Amino acid sequence: MVRLRDLDLDHSLAEPERKAEFVSPMFALIAPRYDDFTRLFSFGMDTGWKRALVAGSLASRPDPRQVVDLGCGTGDLALAVAAAAPGARITGVDASREMLAFAKVRALAAGAEGRVAFELGDFGRLNVATGSADLVTAGYAFRNGPPLDVALREVARITRPGGVLAVLDFYRPEIAMWRRVFLAYLRAAGNVVGWWWHR
Repeated sequence: MVRLRDLDLDHSLAEPERKAEFVSPMFALIAPRYDDFTRLFSFGMDTGWKRALVAGSLASRPDPRQVVDLGCGTGDLALAVAAAAPGARITGVDASREMLAFAKVRALAAGAEGRVAFELGDFGRLNVATGSADLVTAGYAFRNGPPLDVALREVARITRPGGVLAVLDFYRPEIAMWRRVFLAYLRAAGNVVGWWWHR
C-alpha cells in the first residue's frame, strides 16, 4: 500500500495524471472520520450548503428519474437527493472503496439501498449511459478527480438535454486580505486536524 508520507505532495497534486496516487490513499485513510472532519472544517456550514444544493437542483430539475453523484464519498448528497426526490434512482460514483463502504452502510440505515447504488469508478470514464442523467451532483469532487476538461466532457456525455449539473465547492476569495486569511486557516487547520485525527 502507498504511504502518504512517502509521496511528494506538491509534485503529485501539480500533475493531473499523478494526482490519484496521492488522493486515493488519502481518502482511504480519512474515510472513517471524513464527515466529522468536513463538518468541523466548515464550522458546521457544510450541512446547510448541501441542503441548499439539493433544493436548488430539484427546483431547476423537478422529479429527476436518473441522478449521478460524482465523487460521492460517504453518500451525503446521494442520500439527500434520495430523501427529497422519491422517484429518483441515484448512482454514486467514487474512486475510494473505503468511502463507498461507509456510503453503503448509510444507505442501508436510511432504507434507501433499493434506490441508491454506489459504484467504484473514475468520473473521467463513467459506467453511465449517454444522455441518461437528469441531474448530476458533485460535492468537493472536481478538485480530486481527473483533469477538469476530461471530467466535464464526461458529464456532458451522460447528461440528457435539459439536465442539470450542480456543483458544491470552495473558492478563493477575491479580496486579497480575506484570501490570505482563508488560505492560512485552511493550511493551519488542515495540518492540525489532519495530524490529530489521522496522523
